[in-house]
Amino acid sequence: MMRRKHLPKLLPLAISDTNTNIKTRMTRRFPRWYRTPRTQTLVLGLVFFQVFTAYTTIQFYASSNYGPELASRIVSTLYVTFTVGCFVAPTWTNQWGAQTAVTFGILGYACLVGTSLVYFQFPQHPWVVIGGGAVLGLGASLLWTGQGRLLLSYAQNDASLLGLFWSAFQCSAVTGGLLSFLYYGRETNANNAGLYLIFLGFILIGALASHFLLIPSRELYRSPKQESVHPMEETTSLVVSQSDYWNDEESPEDVSQHSWWYETRETLRLFSSPTMLWLGPLFFYTGFNQPYQQATFGNRMVSKRTIGLELVVFHSMEILGGFVGGKLLKSRTTALYCWALFGIMIILGNALALLLEVQSSGDISAVDVADGWAVVLPSLAFASWGLADAQINLYIMWLLGHWYSDAERSRAIGFYKCLQSLGYSLGFWCMPTSRMSALHQWILSSSLFVIGSVMSLQKLPKRNALE
Repeated sequence: MMRRKHLPKLLPLAISDTNTNIKTRMTRRFPRWYRTPRTQTLVLGLVFFQVFTAYTTIQFYASSNYGPELASRIVSTLYVTFTVGCFVAPTWTNQWGAQTAVTFGILGYACLVGTSLVYFQFPQHPWVVIGGGAVLGLGASLLWTGQGRLLLSYAQNDASLLGLFWSAFQCSAVTGGLLSFLYYGRETNANNAGLYLIFLGFILIGALASHFLLIPSRELYRSPKQESVHPMEETTSLVVSQSDYWNDEESPEDVSQHSWWYETRETLRLFSSPTMLWLGPLFFYTGFNQPYQQATFGNRMVSKRTIGLELVVFHSMEILGGFVGGKLLKSRTTALYCWALFGIMIILGNALALLLEVQSSGDISAVDVADGWAVVLPSLAFASWGLADAQINLYIMWLLGHWYSDAERSRAIGFYKCLQSLGYSLGFWCMPTSRMSALHQWILSSSLFVIGSVMSLQKLPKRNALE
């Protein structure tokens, strides 16, 4: 039987067609090993490593560098625009392509660093850095939606790839924490501008590296000529050539053939989806818990220098958690183990935090790494929270990969990040203890943990659905 040439469909925008041709030609120049889902997952993780080495550290030191009130306004503004952006980011991602969305999203992070440098020179104009936070929020919605679609397409429900990305991504925070510890440890009143210039370089390198991400096929396709190839190569090669497709099968281009209105309408429909209504409280919790853990608790319980080491502890456990979650998320039973590990670690971390909150009784003296054993309890709390955060984020991505496919994943990720961002925004608004006491923040976060984690069990796939 002769192979029939299949003419590509017309894309909605001429620029999309041009970008497609360029990307296809570039893709053909890469060796086969580079075009595997595992390699592309690692490249995606390295891109995030570059960007979040800078951003995670900035967020961790927000109260110290900007002051509690301005930090709260910046981060709240950031997550408000992130939340709003998540309504339209799936449409943009599907219309422009996931790789383009990732690149533009990274530039939003560079905007915050640039405006921060301006603010350090002209502190009488705080609106400049608040505006930078607003732009970052819009960029973050694009970055995370594009990342989610790429990652789930690469992984095809292989949780080990989800864990690989998560671990590579979390290495950024460990590096940023060590960098900050050394920088602030060398000089008590270190100049923030020098550190932020380093951060800007990291982010711009990440934006450049994002151009080396390849577009995954809509499905992993095996052509007849590949049947004699080693099984590992059959299941990992990314289809990148139109000649590999038969008859009416679609090309691997990730740009939507639908209108902008159709994409927007389908995204909004998720807000009434039963699946999302069951998972929504857990999505919200994954954002709301971070401001208390890293800002309210961290900035009050440990010194500015020691926060850098606590960041290393937290994200080292995130790295470990990425590998653990990648091994666990294989079936319904092992997914329950992942869910249980998350619960145990959150309970342990919250119990330690409550103990320290009660002991402080309003008279808080931040401990330093030089104080010896006094820093152990806060460190254990951060370690527990770090391991828990990895489990629940991988658990959520695994669920979304099961319930949604292809272009729907952009919308599902957008909904997830929308509620997560809303949680962050509310959490950072509550962060100053003048608005809500630390104990009340702890109570609200713990309550959301119980509600969200229990409700999520309703959407755990049945055993036969995973076979």
